[in-house]
Amino acid sequence: MSSSAKNIEKKAKRIANHYIYGRKKPLMLDTGEQVIYLNPGDKVLFLRQDRIGDLLVSTPVFRRFSDEFPEVETDILLSYKNIGASAGVKDYCDEILVYNKGLAEIKKLISKIRSKKYKLIIDLFDNASTTSSAIIKFGKPEYSLGFDKENRRSYDFTVPIPDKAGNHISKRISRLLLPFGIDMQERDLSPVYPFDMHLYENVYPKMKANHGKQLFAINLSGSNRAKYWGTENYIKFINRVLKLFSNLEPICFATKDYEEELETISDKTGVRTAPFTSSLDEYAAMLSCCDLILTPDTAAVHFASAFKIPCIAMYDISGLEIAGMPWTPVNIPHRTIEIKDKIENIKVIDVLVNLSSLVEECISGCE
Repeated sequence: MSSSAKNIEKKAKRIANHYIYGRKKPLMLDTGEQVIYLNPGDKVLFLRQDRIGDLLVSTPVFRRFSDEFPEVETDILLSYKNIGASAGVKDYCDEILVYNKGLAEIKKLISKIRSKKYKLIIDLFDNASTTSSAIIKFGKPEYSLGFDKENRRSYDFTVPIPDKAGNHISKRISRLLLPFGIDMQERDLSPVYPFDMHLYENVYPKMKANHGKQLFAINLSGSNRAKYWGTENYIKFINRVLKLFSNLEPICFATKDYEEELETISDKTGVRTAPFTSSLDEYAAMLSCCDLILTPDTAAVHFASAFKIPCIAMYDISGLEIAGMPWTPVNIPHRTIEIKDKIENIKVIDVLVNLSSLVEECISGCE
């Protein structure tokens, strides 16, 4: 795209955002005291139309809000990207709405939101979202609440956004409950993910480790290729694990997009591979059978937190100044390996050292 075309696109976006964000002067709610009150029968919509990990870290907020306001009709807006993880929130809401791309689908969604006549829409995004702003503008709730950020003019009320470099994402999100008199700073902010136990009973026989060993899940793939550690790294790592940790049985998880890499890794190491599945619930059930997890993908990190499974997580933190601190595990033994570079440049020896440390802390009987 030429520079002139880019300038035109930026100007058009600024004009669109100006129209969508509106001219509101939101009231800042920063006292920590209850200033928003809800009555039985009021309707509230949470906006969480992004990725799986974002939804999982938000589950403690949904659970607490549901417990605090059982007579309020609580709905949650998800997207085509995270609707597969709806099992994590279905117990804490009355209805799940879905944001899908396409003008016809968006018009239908806005029409439904208007018809519900929400007392309040709460935007959980801690980055400015044009989509959230548009939903609030055209959905016409009585009030709206969000973080004090670039699109603050979309809201009637705002809450100061905590320092991203010093506060975990789960703590940041929980601050949106302060105007309701709910302080979750001393609460367990672990994600929750209740799935059908029949599903667990079906997958467990396929996942059970051999000879009483501890099952070590190696999650190969992330949300994009930039999170792939590299085929050669995985081969070297797994072969070393098989030699050094006699009580661990590795098993590799991957999506169908990584089938070729998974086959190569399996051929070179003899490692077990988890069955491919298009069901997020089945993937979660299989992961819950494991005793230890290695992953470059934050969704697996949050599942590890939900299932109380010790975890080693790998992060590229080169965008830390913008994105804030990595989305690390919550309330479980874990190790994080951070690099300001491509994840594939993390050294195998560094992962082995962290594995040894975590095994020593958590899993008895491993050499």
